[in-house]
Amino acid sequence: MKIGRLGASLACLLAMLAPAAAAQTSELRAGEGEWVGFISFRGEAGRVDQMFRGGFEFNSAGGALDGDFQWGGGVVQIGGVVNGPDTMPRFDLTSVVSNGEAVPDVSGGGEIQLTAASCERLEGTGVNIDVAIMGRAEISQIVWWAVRGNAASDPAAFFTAFEALQIKVGDLLKALDGTAVITGGGIIGQLEPLLTEAETLAARLARAEGCGLEFYRSVIAAEVGRLLEFVLTNPEVDVFTLGQVFLSALRAGVFGSGSEATGSLESAAQGLLAERIAAAGAAEDVIELEILGLIAEDMGWADQANDALAALARIGP
Repeated sequence: MKIGRLGASLACLLAMLAPAAAAQTSELRAGEGEWVGFISFRGEAGRVDQMFRGGFEFNSAGGALDGDFQWGGGVVQIGGVVNGPDTMPRFDLTSVVSNGEAVPDVSGGGEIQLTAASCERLEGTGVNIDVAIMGRAEISQIVWWAVRGNAASDPAAFFTAFEALQIKVGDLLKALDGTAVITGGGIIGQLEPLLTEAETLAARLARAEGCGLEFYRSVIAAEVGRLLEFVLTNPEVDVFTLGQVFLSALRAGVFGSGSEATGSLESAAQGLLAERIAAAGAAEDVIELEILGLIAEDMGWADQANDALAALARIGP
């Protein structure tokens, strides 16, 4: 079994799995057969960014699970068993080694609330964590997935590329929050090579019925969507940032998928652009109107593009 690298203590590792609220039993199920999976959880402990990875495998048969997991890195290696019903996998610690010495009286564990289940992949998040050693950490994102053990290809390389994208998006969010100037080709210039790498690796994966590829695409889009959410909650961002984020969201598939969730985000983005155009028109800010109009054209939003043109016509030469 392939083990991901972790870069922090056991206390923080376990804490990163704990959600803010308990979840109820999922009706989704892990179909019968062998599954292998990956977990990546990101957050902050003591104002320090933390990102961890781990691997696991289990067999689903007769409504029950049986398997094991191993996570390790730095001075800590931990292992345990996977069991529980196929509606909610459970992880229980059985061994912890720190600085080369076994930790006595190991206990603790938790469950995975399944959030999606399809032909050969599962998604979920950690819930109901009960551990003897619990560090303090604020979770910002958890990625948990499993694919069929006999899948024709290994998605590990994709998730390595995805983690690089995660880190870059986090860096960009910090820069935006601190009003720093983003160089290196701007937001799009910094994201493009990482998006291309992740998409290329996802496309090489052999997945049955296409459901797997859509999962990987949705993971990419969700990460870039964090930038869009920042702009929607900070509508006063400068017009160049607005355009870069909107175009990055379009590039990554946050818009245009046809789903209810992305449709809601696109409507919110269109509404924000319309508000910015109206404000620029009222202020007779020709330069901003021209840029906003170009953004609307590039996004394919005809109503907003026409509004910008109409405002420029009212102002005149």
